[in-house]
Order: sequence, then C-alpha cells, then structure tokens
Amino acid sequence: MSNIVFPEVLSGISETLEGTGMQAVFGLTDYDPGKEREVIRNMLSWRPAAMIVTGLDQPEETVKLLKQAEVPVIQIMDIDGTPIDYCVGLSHTAAGEEMGRALLQEGRRKFGYVGSRLDRDQRASRRKAGFERALAEAGLRFISVRVGEQVSSAVLGKRLTIDLLADPGELDCIYYSNDDMAAGGLFACIERKISVPETILLAGFNGLELTDALPAAIATSYSPRREIGRTAANLALRALGDAGTTSERIVALSPKLSLRRQAATES
Repeated sequence: MSNIVFPEVLSGISETLEGTGMQAVFGLTDYDPGKEREVIRNMLSWRPAAMIVTGLDQPEETVKLLKQAEVPVIQIMDIDGTPIDYCVGLSHTAAGEEMGRALLQEGRRKFGYVGSRLDRDQRASRRKAGFERALAEAGLRFISVRVGEQVSSAVLGKRLTIDLLADPGELDCIYYSNDDMAAGGLFACIERKISVPETILLAGFNGLELTDALPAAIATSYSPRREIGRTAANLALRALGDAGTTSERIVALSPKLSLRRQAATES
C-alpha cells in the first residue's frame, strides 16, 4: 500500500461491488507468504462469498486452504501460472521481454538492473527474467545488477543506482523493478549530472502518475490496475450468480509501453 498501484486496484473492486450488497474487506500481507496464509485463514473463517488474492505464487499449503474453501477464488495481477479458479492480470514475463526488445530497438546495448525484494516480489522477478530473455536473444546480458532487501521506494532506487554507477564500465540503460525505483534512479543521475534519457535511458514499470511530473523522461509500462480490480470483482459476481461457473477463467490484459519520446523532446 506504499504506492498507488494497489489502491487503484482496490478502487476498481469497490466501485464494481457498489450497489450489489457485497462488501469488500481487505487484508495486507507485505509479500510475506506466512502472513498471507494467516490473513487468508482468518478471512475464510468469516465465510466470505468469494476471495480475491494477489498473485499465482502461493505456497502449496495456502493453495490447499483456498481450494478447500469452496468459494470462488480470483487471483489478480498475474497470469504466468495456473489459477485455482479464475485470474485476471498480465504476463509479467512478457512485459519485461517487450520492454527489453523496445530498448534494444532504441539502440541501447549496455544494460544495468536495479530491483527490490525479488525473492518475495515474484512479478518483478518475472519481468527481470523476461527482460533478460530479450537481452540473451541479442547476445547481451546485464552488465551490473543491484537488488535491495528493503521495500521498494524512490529512496532505495536512488541509493542502489548510486552504487550501480560506481561499477566500472559505462551503462546506456538501467531497467528498474518499478517506477518508484526508477524515479530514485533519475535523481541519482541528476546529482551526477548524467543526462537522462540521452546518456542513460531509465525504464520502470506500472506507469505511475508521478512519472509525468519527473524532471526528465523515463520509459515505463502502464499496468491496467483499476481495470484489473473491476474485472476481478465482476468475475466474482458472475461466478456467484452462475452457481459457481463463468466462461472466462483467465482474463489476460496488456500493459501499454511508453518510451516517453515526446516528454523527452519537451524537456
């Protein structure tokens, strides 16, 4: 809940449930599998009509808990996996691969990576893997990588970028786990008088509104956050209304990629 990503998802859920007699109750897990299991266990004890759960990477014990609940389970944000019942989201592997290929087409060849908590944030990890696949196809790899253990933030992105730039060898592009981290990377570059995006192109993920207010252009992929929330709630309502069945099991959405060419020109 530290950035706008999940509040927008929750808004989409709440808007869709308005007037249906259903009430959305939210639980926070902080990407901790143990905490997630306990939150789900507690919620199931309230006998909910349906469960909306983030991700497709729950441990076996949690999956078993959800399967035994006998309520519709809608998993969101990701489609790289097998859903328990239904899922709506995007392929993060494909999103990373798409960004990698786009940046290669821009002529970038010397890549670095900055991320956070990849052991817990499986979606960011998949984006990195997809990006690496695109680089491998071009005979390239990340020259330097920095991954922090703290929660993703602009402050962490700035610190890790400073560390990354201290490595020998010049970079012409840095891929970040998300826009928060990329924003911090931009401020690190500004402090060191490195021109962005001319000298180093920075790329993130999520398409957060804050990127429009940054003093230089960064590339990003716009995730359809509110649409994911609306679709998840609609899947739950349809499953309940159709006696537990709905024709759409997996709803795949596509992020919109932007290299910020126009913003770079205007700045």
